[in-house]
Amino acid sequence: MTTRTPNDQFKALVAESGLTYEALAKAVCAVAAECGTRLRTNKSNIEHWIGGSAPRGAPPLSRRRPSSAYARIVALDLVAGAELHLKRGSIEQACATWHQAIDHMSGVRSVRTRKAVSRMRGDLARFRASGLRCVAELDERGREFLAGT
Repeated sequence: MTTRTPNDQFKALVAESGLTYEALAKAVCAVAAECGTRLRTNKSNIEHWIGGSAPRGAPPLSRRRPSSAYARIVALDLVAGAELHLKRGSIEQACATWHQAIDHMSGVRSVRTRKAVSRMRGDLARFRASGLRCVAELDERGREFLAGT
């Protein structure tokens, strides 16, 4: 009997995506169709892959999209989420989300990302005196980002 090692990295990516196994399976089939391949992937396949099974006979699939464009879109979506957390009064969640946004901005040269980080630093100004570590770290990271781009 073969012992399978769970694919924790794939499991984490699926969780991060926010997709259900069924929605992910449909997305895999949609990308396959765009590539001219018909797959019958379902949520059970996703469960098996997370459990350590390898997909059999499936061709490599990808969408052709410039990685910097994708990173910028994700980063700006995360910025919008961070701003929403801040409006709701959740400064620590806002900081965590802004950190994720800046992670995605790595290598992206965009006026919109620079403006977003500048706006973030302005939004943080009222919290600087509070002594919250997450605010100080994020403000420093934003300053470094703006200095480097």
